[in-house]
Amino acid sequence: MKSSWVSRSSENRRAIMLFAGWGCGASMFGGLSKPGYDIVVFWDYRDEDFDESELSDYDELYLIGWSMGVLEATRVLADSTLPIVGCLAVNGTLTPVDDRFGIPTEIFSGTLKGLNPQNLMKFYRRMCGSAAVFNRHKAELPERELPELVEELSLIGGRAVKRLPAHWKWSSALVGGNDAIFPPANQKAAWPSGTIVEVWNEMGHLPDWQKIFDCYIVDKDLVASRFKERRSSYVSEGRVQAHVADHLFKLWSPAVDRPLDIIESGAGNGFFTRCYAPVVTLKSLKLWDIADIDQDIAESVEAETRVCDAERAMSLQPDESADCIVSSSTVQWFNALPRFIDECHRVLRAGGELVISTYGPSTFGELRNLGLPLPSYPTEESLLSMFADGWEVTGHEQEFLSLEFASPADALTHIKLTGVNAIHRRPRPVGELRRLLTDYPANESERYPLTYQPIYIIAKKKTNL
Repeated sequence: MKSSWVSRSSENRRAIMLFAGWGCGASMFGGLSKPGYDIVVFWDYRDEDFDESELSDYDELYLIGWSMGVLEATRVLADSTLPIVGCLAVNGTLTPVDDRFGIPTEIFSGTLKGLNPQNLMKFYRRMCGSAAVFNRHKAELPERELPELVEELSLIGGRAVKRLPAHWKWSSALVGGNDAIFPPANQKAAWPSGTIVEVWNEMGHLPDWQKIFDCYIVDKDLVASRFKERRSSYVSEGRVQAHVADHLFKLWSPAVDRPLDIIESGAGNGFFTRCYAPVVTLKSLKLWDIADIDQDIAESVEAETRVCDAERAMSLQPDESADCIVSSSTVQWFNALPRFIDECHRVLRAGGELVISTYGPSTFGELRNLGLPLPSYPTEESLLSMFADGWEVTGHEQEFLSLEFASPADALTHIKLTGVNAIHRRPRPVGELRRLLTDYPANESERYPLTYQPIYIIAKKKTNL
């Protein structure tokens, strides 16, 4: 296969790997960017030779498979030791030629048999979804020879019927509601329990890649800097986060009859640490955060503190080395929550507990309804599906909380002062900001609500019988 770097900097320790669909080339991905990440695109799957040497030095890799690239990425990366922390499948499945879970076999065969220059252009037109989008991207279409495209599609079709490694898991799947290549219903049916599946109703087969980068891939350097900047105001403005920490502790009934080894991810200002630390007997306590950690609370409980990326740090912990892993209002910033949960299962001892709170898709619904690109948050049902074999969910709950403000500007200022605006580095265009302030919905009391949807889950690692 071929590869091309869309962007690259010697300063970046993270990279995005994008496995493109059939018939694509590097010309289709120019101009994409994600601060803190290099971007490399793979295409032309006539052979499956994959050189991972240029990727082995990265601390973190985020994988995106698009269309047939979902299959190809799975085949070449299933046994890789690369530090892949997140996997997003876009408009594709693991069974791309299948009447129930992919492109119907008759349509695939007809495309292959009838491929000529005219039909190729028809394919690209269907891929784009509309004449307007096709005309906008026509100049970016790859200049590839028809025989090599026929060969590539034929080889992919042959691989599509082969058994794939059973241990490979895609964290998330994004389905285009207007996809004219992979039927959306087949895509939704193809993904197993534990995969976060989201549908963008207006999206065709060719997605808005920059929007996907902004909504799915966390700029962790930005998260760290924003929370550092807002450390003092977080204490006063983070009343929802303080409530969530308190409520999570009330749902949890930590063991107090024996010393515990605890890891807390996202300790930050110590909202949750202050809840449990006076109650439990600590054998050891590790406090992690991507930004600063409150040193007063850390010293008071004699904790080991570490400024780190918890997704990466958890993957490096020894097997069965913790009794409890806890995290309040943090895991929504992770790139691959299902993988983090799997790592927690490995790190916990038998009978150990994972105690987390995060936020659901109704969070900031007022802004989502105005079309603002925001991170993709899973539903409570999707979260629970991540706790499969080996887990016993002992408690779960969700809430819908609403803060009210005197003006839309006050609502946006609240978001800024809590640091949870660590989504985009680029300032909002003046026109978009004006629209947000004008169209932000008021309630019957002429106040401006902002919704949070906290979700709480407590799960125990099953004891082997």
